[in-house]
Amino acid sequence: LIKDYTSDNTIEIGKANVARIGKKIAVFAFGTTLDQALIAGEELDATVVDMRFVKPLDEDLILELSKTHQQLITIEDNAITGGAGSSVSELLHAHKINTPLTLLGLPDSFTEQGSQEELYVLYGLDANAIIRAAQS
Repeated sequence: LIKDYTSDNTIEIGKANVARIGKKIAVFAFGTTLDQALIAGEELDATVVDMRFVKPLDEDLILELSKTHQQLITIEDNAITGGAGSSVSELLHAHKINTPLTLLGLPDSFTEQGSQEELYVLYGLDANAIIRAAQS
């Protein structure tokens, strides 16, 4: 199911793009978090997936990676509650998959204002936060 997208610019609805293939850890990046996920992926030797779509989710790819990796992390520039990571969690639960899953995203409250870089650090959405989540 893992396809090499480097030479194909076609975007298929509901299909994610595996941006980096690694070992043990899979990071599912939603929204504008892909760059930070790729930085962390290099440090962690993690698989990094540009999810591109929340609805429909690329369920086949998520399920495949959940079976071939020891840890899963979702990262989104959105509220965790009811967000993309929650959808991944629901999918895994429905399939009785117990691979450890960490959800990174915004709290379910009003957020501060600032540059994207400042907010990523403040809310734990930068590469260092992804690395810390993987190591905890």
